Amino acid sequence: MALVKCPHCEQRFDREVVKNFVLYKNRYYHGDCYDRKMAEIKKEEKEKEEKKLKQANKKEKEKIDKVNLENFIKDLFGVPTLSYVMKAQIKRYVEKEGFTYSGIHGTLNYFFVLKGNSTKNAQGIGIVPYVYEDAKKYYTKKAAQEKANAGFDGQLSVEVKVAAPQVTATKMTKRRVLVLEEED
Repeated sequence: MALVKCPHCEQRFDREVVKNFVLYKNRYYHGDCYDRKMAEIKKEEKEKEEKKLKQANKKEKEKIDKVNLENFIKDLFGVPTLSYVMKAQIKRYVEKEGFTYSGIHGTLNYFFVLKGNSTKNAQGIGIVPYVYEDAKKYYTKKAAQEKANAGFDGQLSVEVKVAAPQVTATKMTKRRVLVLEEED
């Protein structure tokens, strides 16, 4: 008699009597319990892979956003490379303020391009913390408007209903006709 305990369902069984068992990592499983255990393991592995893929995609997106931000700043200020001050500001905004590269890019676009402010007196991108929330509200509102207008094809159709005029009966009064004759 060899009693063993299934690690999945925790029931004891005699491996000499029960013929439907599986030995996995020096443990004895019921056949059904082994199948469930393997399904759980595959599901966990799949979730881990998806999580790693999302993290990799997030890092890739972050790298692309950073390059786009740097190129935008170069074009905006008309410089071939970013100054040390600008790089330090970007780093501080991302690490300490919790801003994203795409958020900083949108903020600079909002302040300098859309609002029409000049870059002449700007010393780096120090305006970002002061305008970030306004730009965020602007882009959030813009996205909501675009979503609301997504089904609009440019054609307005207005249904006009014209009510039939109502006829009211008016009381006819008798008119007296007075005939005047001329005497010669």
